[in-house]
Amino acid sequence: MTRRKYVGMDVHSATTVIDVQNEGGKTVGTSTIETKTGPIKDFIRGLTGTIHVTFEEGVHAAWLYDLMKPLVAEVIVCNPKHNKLIRSGNKSDRNDAQELAELLRLGSLKGVYHGDCGTRRLREAVRAYNALTADCLRVINRIKAMYRGRGIDCSGTEVYRVTHREQWLDRLGDPPAMVRLGLLYQQFDSGFIALWGSCQI
Repeated sequence: MTRRKYVGMDVHSATTVIDVQNEGGKTVGTSTIETKTGPIKDFIRGLTGTIHVTFEEGVHAAWLYDLMKPLVAEVIVCNPKHNKLIRSGNKSDRNDAQELAELLRLGSLKGVYHGDCGTRRLREAVRAYNALTADCLRVINRIKAMYRGRGIDCSGTEVYRVTHREQWLDRLGDPPAMVRLGLLYQQFDSGFIALWGSCQI
């Protein structure tokens, strides 16, 4: 009869704390290993039986999901906010790993979708686009704030155009402010090119 093992992983940048439970809920193994491909693979491959693994959504989740998927029977990337509602007791890395393993064994975890690489690439591209858009908007607001703070009307989009840039800079009449504004224009240009290509602004 194939025995199941439930592995809870509390993942951090440098180390990962692991708790392994059997079908009866008894901890049959614990370890603290480096959060690196080799040590994690070695640990999982050293387990016997049908292996079920869980860890919380975070910066390492996509990488760890891809690493675990071919090695085990099941991987659940779980929602840490949901887990906080059902966990209790003292807070520590070892306790967290143990509680994750127990919640996995009891079927009490709420999974977070992790699709194929193509889907994740698309999601990353969307995140990058949204971040660049937000950065550009912040720079746009800072540029106009410099003019408005000096009582200079800067309505419209002419203030951003390369062809009118020198005239707008001269209107400040303050060399230190002109240097700062020049840096903001550089940020604006870089973000604009990254988002929409090298067309003339």
